[in-house]
Amino acid sequence: DHIVYIQKQLKRNVVHFKADGGGEFVNSELKEWFKSHGIQFDVGPPYTPEFNGKNERVHQTLEQMTIALLENSNLDDSHWGYAWQTATHIKNRTPHSGNIEFRTSFEELFGYRPDISHFRIFGCVAYAHIDVSVRKKLHPKAIECIFLGYDETRRSYVLKPASGRFVPIYRKDVIFHEGKTISDLRKNNAASLTQNDNVWGDEVDELPPLYNHAHSESMIRRSPRLNGDEQSEGETSEVDNSIS
Repeated sequence: DHIVYIQKQLKRNVVHFKADGGGEFVNSELKEWFKSHGIQFDVGPPYTPEFNGKNERVHQTLEQMTIALLENSNLDDSHWGYAWQTATHIKNRTPHSGNIEFRTSFEELFGYRPDISHFRIFGCVAYAHIDVSVRKKLHPKAIECIFLGYDETRRSYVLKPASGRFVPIYRKDVIFHEGKTISDLRKNNAASLTQNDNVWGDEVDELPPLYNHAHSESMIRRSPRLNGDEQSEGETSEVDNSIS
């Protein structure tokens, strides 16, 4: 598909294709396709990465970038595919010393400098806009997400919900908090849970007597109102005394 894209969209011809001995390349169908299109196809010998040195070096660079992206974002290895795609997107738009004019791969291919104003920190916290057609009037207008890269086909950002089931979200209207990662969200959630669990303050280790079952029953028996007695003016029940 990539070769056809180059030939149709960029009006350039691919004349030579080098590959290792991977099964995705070494098969009769692909050989016949290269032969029918007049493309020279070379396959390197086994265990000889130096045969395809340029591609191996690029592969190593992308691998190191992927590891760095995952480490910096505190995301686990299940996100490696998104990290690899993001690394490739960045690498194609980054100048390298192998080019005499210090041009990017994108510029070599398309003939103009790439716009990198859309670059964001991988794995940062983001808020994706929820369109008015899919939300109710009093519902939130954005969903808290984690940024996972770029979708060039949809021309949008790729995100995932910060909590709940992992469903990729594609949005153009996004607000980024690039100084925060998923670890910061987990710390905030843990702090909120701790605060909610200890509603009586940090120095209280036990619940007040009102929440003690035996004490509650005693107060119910002694409460004039619950025993059917009239409560005189100015008199305060023991339940009220306990709460106050």
